[in-house]
Amino acid sequence: EGPHAELLRPHPPAKMARPIHKALATPGQVRILFHSQASDRYKKCICLSALARCDFCALSQVNNVWNSTYVTAYENKLEYNYPAFYCCCLIDWVGVIYYDRDIVKQVDKASCCKPCCTHCSPCPTCFDMCGEGLVLYGATLFSRNLTCLPPCGGGCFCCRVYAVMNGLDDSEQLANAINDGRQTAMARINAPGQGRP
Repeated sequence: EGPHAELLRPHPPAKMARPIHKALATPGQVRILFHSQASDRYKKCICLSALARCDFCALSQVNNVWNSTYVTAYENKLEYNYPAFYCCCLIDWVGVIYYDRDIVKQVDKASCCKPCCTHCSPCPTCFDMCGEGLVLYGATLFSRNLTCLPPCGGGCFCCRVYAVMNGLDDSEQLANAINDGRQTAMARINAPGQGRP
């Protein structure tokens, strides 16, 4: 008991408004399909970046930034954290992109000028010196089903909106997990009897 007793009591689960929130194999439980921690190569890049800026506070926190960086594919969403270190403060940049958003209609490993009409760079990940990259590129300039993009890079090319998530290992497996998860989640939403709000 006490002034915060109400906060400590279990609360019923919140109602989810969009069908994608409920596109789960087991109601109320979200399964992880694939988890990608930041690459060891990404840790070296964080360190080199801090050294280049002569930022000794950031240099002392390289492990914390690296340990906090991840991209996880769940059965109905993609979650990521690309933290930064400013003025001796570690700041998490966590985001979630649900699979009903256009940007994840197409996901692939970043490579030389691939996927077509996205980054169009011969080496989008600097030859994977800082880890592999993952490109989210299903949205166009005319998409109405948008979301905030990760802070790690992206843009627009040939009317296609894309985001590149760098510093990863196993980005091809991650892309496969996202694509499979999206296909399954969208099938659950569109199954007879599910209906749309």
